Amino acid sequence: MAGLASRLDLLEALSKEYGYFNTFGGSTTAAAAGLAVLNVLEEEGMLENSRQVGAYLKLGLHELQDQYHSIAEIQGASLYIGVEFSEEGDVNRPDVEKATATQSIEA
Repeated sequence: MAGLASRLDLLEALSKEYGYFNTFGGSTTAAAAGLAVLNVLEEEGMLENSRQVGAYLKLGLHELQDQYHSIAEIQGASLYIGVEFSEEGDVNRPDVEKATATQSIEA
């Protein structure tokens, strides 16, 4: 389920360049499936759970930020969280190497 809000001039420019656009906006099957998903999210408390787990995760990330000064910023809501890494001691210089590094941890 999605929506789009825009200035009229931007929508007109988009329509002129690309013509007709939508993502099955008129499909009753897609609307029913989307509504069913939203009902499950609400009935099973998944939204509240994501808020609680996200708050816990952000708390832990802020504790790490106190230890590692290359963590410049932590932003987000629920489980949609971003972490910005910077050069040690300079929050205005992004550290691409740290931001793109990956590490596999086996449980």
